[in-house]
Amino acid sequence: MKTVWVFLADRILDNETVQQLRGEVRSFLADWKDHGKPIRSSLDVVNNAYFIVVADEERVDGCPTDDLYAFFKELGGRYGTDFLNRSVVGYIDGERQFRLTTLDELPRLYQEGKINDETLFYNHVVNTPEELSDWLRPLRRLWVARFARRPVQAQ
Repeated sequence: MKTVWVFLADRILDNETVQQLRGEVRSFLADWKDHGKPIRSSLDVVNNAYFIVVADEERVDGCPTDDLYAFFKELGGRYGTDFLNRSVVGYIDGERQFRLTTLDELPRLYQEGKINDETLFYNHVVNTPEELSDWLRPLRRLWVARFARRPVQAQ
């Protein structure tokens, strides 16, 4: 069994930045250890925003997980992006383009018809490769739907 972590940037990154980040994350993963034992892991980058780390071990928690989150926090600080902001979500718009938005923006997008219950959203709350294989789902099947259907707040 493998363990998955999904880190979503709060903006879509340019190709050059993704290449730099990919190198830094791979260097971190090459030295990543659990109580002195190397953790076999891999990295995938999707849509220049999702950084997906997969560890071959069934269970990686405690210090190694803390180290991974601290690394992404520090990395984000250096590159001017936030990989730990859980209010950012990704979706595919009606023109089949990848977009990022925030949970606060979902009601407006929903009311304006820019998204609907069938709009495909990425479920970045996954823990296993099996869950990751089904992470692109219609809004109606995801936890974020309750945010989209809220009344739009007056500014």
